[in-house]
Amino acid sequence: MKKFFKNVLYSGIQDSLGPEEQVKLLFINSIIFLGMAVLTVFGIRDITGGNLVLGGVTLAIDAIVLGLYFTIRTTKNYLIGVWFLPFFMFAFYSYLTASGGAGSTTVLWMLTYPSFAVFLAGTVWGAVFSGAFLLVQLALLFVPGLSPAWGIELEYKLRLAGVYAILFTFSLAFETIRMKAQRELASTAAELAAAKVQTDGILKNVNEGIFLLDPELTIGDHHSLSLAGLLQVEAPAGRTLPDLLRGRIEDRNLNACRDYLSMFFMPTPPWHLMEDINPLSEVAVATADGTERHLTFAFGPVELSTGRRVLGTVRDVTQAWELGQKLKQEEDRSARQMKHLFQIIHVKPELLLQFLQDADEEIAAINRRLKDPKSDPVTLVEELFQGVHSVKGNAALVGLVSFADRVHDLETTIDSFRTKKPVWQDFLEMTVRLSIIQAELTEIRELLDRMAAFQRGLEASVGGKDLLLLALEKAVDRLGQDTGLGVDLDTSLFPTEIVPEKHRKLIRDVLIQLVRNSFAHGFEPTSERRASGKHTRARIKVAVTPADQHLTLAYWDDGRGLDPQRLRQAARTLPSWGGRDPGSLTDAQALELAFAPGLSTTATPGLHAGRGVGLGLVKERVEAAGGRLRLRSVPGKGVAFDITLPIT
Repeated sequence: MKKFFKNVLYSGIQDSLGPEEQVKLLFINSIIFLGMAVLTVFGIRDITGGNLVLGGVTLAIDAIVLGLYFTIRTTKNYLIGVWFLPFFMFAFYSYLTASGGAGSTTVLWMLTYPSFAVFLAGTVWGAVFSGAFLLVQLALLFVPGLSPAWGIELEYKLRLAGVYAILFTFSLAFETIRMKAQRELASTAAELAAAKVQTDGILKNVNEGIFLLDPELTIGDHHSLSLAGLLQVEAPAGRTLPDLLRGRIEDRNLNACRDYLSMFFMPTPPWHLMEDINPLSEVAVATADGTERHLTFAFGPVELSTGRRVLGTVRDVTQAWELGQKLKQEEDRSARQMKHLFQIIHVKPELLLQFLQDADEEIAAINRRLKDPKSDPVTLVEELFQGVHSVKGNAALVGLVSFADRVHDLETTIDSFRTKKPVWQDFLEMTVRLSIIQAELTEIRELLDRMAAFQRGLEASVGGKDLLLLALEKAVDRLGQDTGLGVDLDTSLFPTEIVPEKHRKLIRDVLIQLVRNSFAHGFEPTSERRASGKHTRARIKVAVTPADQHLTLAYWDDGRGLDPQRLRQAARTLPSWGGRDPGSLTDAQALELAFAPGLSTTATPGLHAGRGVGLGLVKERVEAAGGRLRLRSVPGKGVAFDITLPIT
């Protein structure tokens, strides 16, 4: 029955209309049915009262109104009623006003016109209809002889016009406010719909589980799609979080979780401690397939109009946890290896090799006993204890203290089994612990192999050469690769065995800096060397000779040499230059500028030059060692450095 009346009142087209349109259609049909009822009663009354004309007109209008309903229902267009009724009621009410006399009350119907005209047609067209209607009614009321309504008392007509004006104004104001509120409501609804779309999109696509808990710790209806997968439940909404975790985490964590979440609903929770005391900050959760996942929960308060809620988030950190475990294992392994390394270097190689061989044989024998099904458990424990004790004693004897401590822990465990009859679980534990010991022996052996390989590699790379000479050759090779220049190094007059130990580091550092200076400032590109008649490969020559109580080191390259004029120009750019005008310096004096701090003839600093530090540092260190440094240069031919150092 309800569905039937709804279909009648909405002309059967309510599903195709919006809320505003449905209200207007309901208003139109209500006016139609109410008007039909009133018109039918009045028409019958007029006809039975002898006023056939008025009664006939009334029933004709009644028929028109009924036709309007079926027209709207047939065409499914409610706008017919929106525009028909203002015109129709305009004419009908005008007819009632014109047909009434001094004692008639039909004129009162005019007061209802602005309300539905403005509502149906809107403020603009409603104002036009209502204004035109008012003008017509005023003409009928105040123009002499135009209608019987002219005979109505003047004061009554003035009051009638005033009330109409008030209702007209009120209708316009009300409709304006209503439409504005409707627009704001529609805008708000659109914003909420857009926000809901975004929120739904976030909740569907975010990887974290997001949810709200009420004071009963029940998960709300709105949560992220990932929550079900993370908690491995089909429908988490409506269930409490502790119930979802029951049987999947440790009981102590479950009880702590319930107590912790309840604290959020206390009047004054200890907010500064809530994050630190979270029992689910990282928790192992059992899964349906028997594996274990590691989840991290975070909680925070949310104040809503319905009261406080707890916003929870959960993430799967299993991979991070596994990576952390692997990292910890590697750190422990590295720490063990460092301990072993420090202890190995103090052990004689032959003793260490003998220990490893004996330990391997002892552990192999232990494994054979463990695999023998006929072994008596009590006897087997005793044999295991003796074998492990032997390995521990030998490890301590050769100096592998950290390894001996680990074996001692296993020995203590086996010793605890000697006072009871062991079961198979005890032997399983011993087997696992023994495999760890065996793995550590493998690590020690690998360390020995690496040390041996390192020693062999070092002997092969040195090839009997002095490390001072190797460092020099390495510097020339590396800079040659970086710059693309081919350089021949001549060390035939550089017997490194005559260099005193106290000067070896100084000479190495000086020679490397001079080599860098040659590559950065001295050597020309291959094309330039060819054009100037030089060999395409540059040359460096190093020589050392003892003389009385001194050692003379000579370094020479065949590059472009130092240009005194470029040194003078570079000196002018030094902010700290406080000497005389560089232009007045002789060539010999200008060459000394190469040792000035901060001076460089390279415009742009690079990896090997440009800071103005190198040669100044060389001179400073040579003089600090009690030596002297002399620079000679021939532009286009090369540069030479003569360094004299005291031997005693």
